Amino acid sequence: MLDRLEGLVTEALEAGGNEGTSPSAVTVFLFASWNGVLSMHARGELGAKNLKGVLSTGEQLVLGAIRSGNAAGLELEGK
Repeated sequence: MLDRLEGLVTEALEAGGNEGTSPSAVTVFLFASWNGVLSMHARGELGAKNLKGVLSTGEQLVLGAIRSGNAAGLELEGK
């Protein structure tokens, strides 16, 4: 699953002109973010209505950074 996501992230970064951005770093960030949001929902700290909104906001933030080229420079240590 993470390999597939990293492949999609790589394509998006290349298309958005984000030279020097680590697809691994973006993939780890996305996975950890989604995991945290879903964990909050599972613990009852985030209702269904807010879950959808938070995931949508996160998606738009990441896509906006990739499209604008502002994701450049993200790196993952040790990879």
